[in-house]
Amino acid sequence: MPGELCSRPASGESAQVEYHGNPEASRNKTRGGWLRSGDIGHRDEEGWLFFDYRKGGGIRRSGDFVNPGFVENVIAEHPDVSDVCVYGVPAKSGAPGEKDVVLDEIPKTASEKPIERFLIERFAPDAEGVYTAS
Repeated sequence: MPGELCSRPASGESAQVEYHGNPEASRNKTRGGWLRSGDIGHRDEEGWLFFDYRKGGGIRRSGDFVNPGFVENVIAEHPDVSDVCVYGVPAKSGAPGEKDVVLDEIPKTASEKPIERFLIERFAPDAEGVYTAS
């Protein structure tokens, strides 16, 4: 069963994180003395740990979480694809928390990381380039 990966110092003391000017975020990041990574993972039957997705980074589609990285990897294998970024926008259905998938031009930072907030702002749920499951 997937869960958030949390840690704390081996000494047993509480984890410490300070977000500049945001004490509430600092408290939430170390709630209960544990450092909350925001990474979601699972353990298999042999005890191996696996990273599944970044909390908030998964796309909720029809009640399931889709890892955009997995979709990107499949699309990137096509010989006609030179770049890919998969992200979610509010679903056309209006269902709370649901997302539709978007594939289009990718605005990026100087370090080539996609800027998701710009991508989300550019697309309405019914815009061209927004794909919904049938």
